[in-house]
Amino acid sequence: MAPSKYPPGAQHLTLRQVAQTTRQHSEAPFKLNNVAIAKSVIVVANVVGSERKERMISYDLDDGTWGRAIQGKIWINHGDETDVPELEHLQYVRVLGRLDHFTTSSGNIMKSLTIDTIRPIENPHEVLYHILRTMAEPLVMAHGPPPPDAWSKQPNELLDQKLDQELARETHKLVVSSASKPPTPPSRPASAGSPRKPLPRLSLIQSQASGSASATTEASIHSDPLSGLTDLQREIMLCIMRDNSANIQSNHIYPNLGLGVPSSTHWVSLDVPMSSIQNNPRHRDVSSTEFIGAMDFLVSNGYLKESPKGDFFSVPQPRARRP
Repeated sequence: MAPSKYPPGAQHLTLRQVAQTTRQHSEAPFKLNNVAIAKSVIVVANVVGSERKERMISYDLDDGTWGRAIQGKIWINHGDETDVPELEHLQYVRVLGRLDHFTTSSGNIMKSLTIDTIRPIENPHEVLYHILRTMAEPLVMAHGPPPPDAWSKQPNELLDQKLDQELARETHKLVVSSASKPPTPPSRPASAGSPRKPLPRLSLIQSQASGSASATTEASIHSDPLSGLTDLQREIMLCIMRDNSANIQSNHIYPNLGLGVPSSTHWVSLDVPMSSIQNNPRHRDVSSTEFIGAMDFLVSNGYLKESPKGDFFSVPQPRARRP
């Protein structure tokens, strides 16, 4: 038996895709983007008009993608009238049929549908499902199905992998941006009798700016100052660092508010990281106790500085150095 020139099954199409199909001759299959489509097609659209004749009902179908209606005809054999449902104006319907075309009196070629079955749609999710199929099926027809390993990972694993990549990019951009700041003058050596108290750990990010920008950028790629933190602690730090790096006053960033700190310090409201964590799919199960515990860890280990009232936080700045 000779292979069929039509792909198997029924293909979901929008009316715009129907109008964009081409055909070389009356016996050739219809093609979309130069790829043959299935002989049977499925369309979901509104009924914007209808006309009943003795052995045929003509429907005007419009799904909003083409800007005009496309005609669909269903032929009725004697005694089969009960198989055609009564449809209301503007009702959503699912049509299974075959593509056809005709030439108008002005010489224009118009697409049409020869309807095999038509039924009303009761579930609105069927409309969304159809739209997704109309986007996916032409890609499969043109390029083949996705590779097998694309289905081997669960959606949550793919989301975690994407979040990890975005997190790494954000960290790299923040570290590189700190390297572009002007270097701080070197400090005078501390006296032997008064050992200098070590700076907070986070100051490693700013202290790298004392070297050349290129050297710091190269080093930042291979050493992550936040690598010792958990995912939750790291996300909190990146959220606050993003607001601090902007160095602007907004609804959440406040300059000196009488908190006993220098006016150059920018404070970030606790609501900012809390909202970021709540809206992050990766941390949707984090409890308030875990969030507060992460904040306490960051403050006690020098990653963050806390206001006296405990409702604002900032990234510690490098200490001023004497010339």
